[in-house]
Amino acid sequence: MDLVTSYFSGYTNASAAELAYNDKYFVFKKLHLKDWMITDLSQGYIWAGSGIKCELVNVDDMKDFEIDDQIDVVGYNAGVTSYEIPGLLFKDCYVLPTGAVKLPAVGGGGFNPAY
Repeated sequence: MDLVTSYFSGYTNASAAELAYNDKYFVFKKLHLKDWMITDLSQGYIWAGSGIKCELVNVDDMKDFEIDDQIDVVGYNAGVTSYEIPGLLFKDCYVLPTGAVKLPAVGGGGFNPAY
């Protein structure tokens, strides 16, 4: 299920989504960088998806990427920005080349990645 939909769909419980997903780190893998994702880069953030605002730790990291590059975004889910205009705020986001973050296989380690 789409992360934003888990908070805002009429068929879900927003409180349950907040308990499950707020205050956790997420990795958005293999995103194709598009121009709409960086429209607000001058304000210090990118869009990792529709309604997913990511405040960057270092805006200059984006200089290494061009439109259509594949990226991974790692960030801390601070929760809902507004219930009137559905959106989630991710803080302390890092943008990396796809594949730079290796996640353990399911059942390994004791760390279960959340998407």
